[in-house]
Amino acid sequence: MVKEYDRIDLVNNRVLQHSPYLHDIGLLNGKMGISIYLFHLSEKTANPIYREHAEILIDDVYQGIGNSNVPLDFENGLAGIAWGFEHLVQNNFLEADTDEILIDLDDKIYQYITHHSTRAANFQNGLLGYGFYLLFRLKDKDLKKAAGRNFLLKRLMIFLINHLYEAIEEEEEQFAEPVAFQATWSLPLLLIFLGETQKLNIYNTKIGHIIKRIAPVVLSTFPVMNCHRLSLLLGIERVARQLNLPSWLEYADLLKQNIKMDQIPAEFSDKNITMAQGMAGMGLIIQIFSTKCNKEEYIELLSKITSRIEQSTLWKEIQNKERVPGKDLGMLDGLSGVAQYFLYREKNYSQ
Repeated sequence: MVKEYDRIDLVNNRVLQHSPYLHDIGLLNGKMGISIYLFHLSEKTANPIYREHAEILIDDVYQGIGNSNVPLDFENGLAGIAWGFEHLVQNNFLEADTDEILIDLDDKIYQYITHHSTRAANFQNGLLGYGFYLLFRLKDKDLKKAAGRNFLLKRLMIFLINHLYEAIEEEEEQFAEPVAFQATWSLPLLLIFLGETQKLNIYNTKIGHIIKRIAPVVLSTFPVMNCHRLSLLLGIERVARQLNLPSWLEYADLLKQNIKMDQIPAEFSDKNITMAQGMAGMGLIIQIFSTKCNKEEYIELLSKITSRIEQSTLWKEIQNKERVPGKDLGMLDGLSGVAQYFLYREKNYSQ
């Protein structure tokens, strides 16, 4: 069995060796996401090699965003890249004025959202991805100012909320429970987005309309899988407390009573450890979106999830491979996302 420190070393060595050759510069599958992992790793280990490598990847990303072939979405495109730059600046890994360095990206995304009426609400390449990018861009800004970059970002958020309402009206089925676990399931992410956006006090009337429209879907969704029940519970709690929705909180209690926490790790196969569809994704959802991670049941669940990841036979397979394909290095579907889970857990919930 590969020991824990060997696993992390294994990931780090593969990332350092192969990430410079990736063609994808995006957040969830490419160089931007890997650079974020390396910046955090450098901070934890005080090893300058990781920071140097992260800066090389960031230079590649910055050079690549001028390419006309780069998409606009959150998963592989400009919205995710802009989120990544904002994350690095807000966490003091880079010194920059994001309103200056992201001006062209903001404008391209503005033109797209205001001139295209997409009906896709999903996180990877739909409205929710753009929405979370805007939430992060608007964080801690003085939104009372009615001019400049703040005005454009506020205006863009209004356009996006309107498009989101239309998407919900026409495509309810896109919020149905996936057959297997997906960390990017649209329904819980929509609820979290609505709760966080309401705090900005930009377009709360329309958010209220969306809540009324989505209520029948939310209150009639009882997921088959325990992991999805927990994801939905966290989403409902986030929006219901923010908007004071008693009936939603009652439904959250019903969900809570019917979640078998001890069965959640068993809903994942041995090799299913990534963020996208695996145990690392479930663990991060619990840690990031739950306000109750100090509760014993959550701590115990996270310990079981971590143990399953550590014991996965996938590590032995990776160890025996001379080269890891590019898609297996990224945040969403690859090794850097799994390693980021270990970093996040050690920083915030170590026992």
